[in-house]
Amino acid sequence: MKSKHEKDPTEKGETDSNKEQIDALSKLTSVMEKLSYKVNWVGMIFLSLMFLSVTLAVIFRYVLKTPILGINDIQMYMFLLVVFSGLAFCWNQDGHINMDLFTRRLGYRGKSFSKLLSSFIGVIFFGVMLFGSSKQVGISMQTGSASPEIGIIEWPF
Repeated sequence: MKSKHEKDPTEKGETDSNKEQIDALSKLTSVMEKLSYKVNWVGMIFLSLMFLSVTLAVIFRYVLKTPILGINDIQMYMFLLVVFSGLAFCWNQDGHINMDLFTRRLGYRGKSFSKLLSSFIGVIFFGVMLFGSSKQVGISMQTGSASPEIGIIEWPF
């Protein structure tokens, strides 16, 4: 006969399974947070390099009267790397801009619905962007599109 404190084995199995899933998700979250931190550092390095390249470009163009060929292309791609390398870190730090002018007056259900709706709209928006970008990547790969000044291929960016 079972005592009050003894659990049914099926319940224990479900609990162990849930605990394993939670542990796996916690480990994955930890790895992703560390990765986003490192990628953010890469972005900061590129931001510093971009600042230096803009400074050098101005000095060379206006002081030395010798523009640096291709510097605009390089700065354009560095800007993309800077912006996108910081997105995951910003999201993890909850550093994105919140528009709570309307939602601060809502109750728990209203805020939950608002978050659900904005997430749904975000998924649709980024899905459309992903679809359009993937089509553009295919076109760029087929045509061999490159940057105007020095010919850096476009499709990886």
